[in-house]
Amino acid sequence: MMDPRLRKTMKAMIAYDAGCPKRIQHFLKVHAFARLIAETEGLDEETVFILEAAALVHDIGIRPALEKYDSSAGYLQEKEGPSEARKLLERASSDPEVLSCTFSTSYEWFRAMEKAGMTEEIRKEIYEWTSLLDLHCTCCPET
Repeated sequence: MMDPRLRKTMKAMIAYDAGCPKRIQHFLKVHAFARLIAETEGLDEETVFILEAAALVHDIGIRPALEKYDSSAGYLQEKEGPSEARKLLERASSDPEVLSCTFSTSYEWFRAMEKAGMTEEIRKEIYEWTSLLDLHCTCCPET
């Protein structure tokens, strides 16, 4: 059974992206893959929760970037996404752990890459993540 906080987050994201089935289908697919990977890796329940929450909101910056700049370029999503993710997650859950989902998830992501022997890829991605800390970003940029 799905955690009620995740159910609220999922419903909120579906409402947020209403009218764009492609985006809804995408984040649902990302969520399903994230859950499968987490279960396969045997992650603890709270880490799985955090990973699932991050998967649901990972592209939340697209809509405000399109509305504001008529572009969904990654750097614009990074700029606009964190505040949108925080607002949506605050409405969907009163649990403060939800709001820290990305940085906890990034740790698990890098650990999974390390276990897979992908140290060079980690070096490439870690720069993007560390630079986001200075910006207080809470959502995952995609490149």
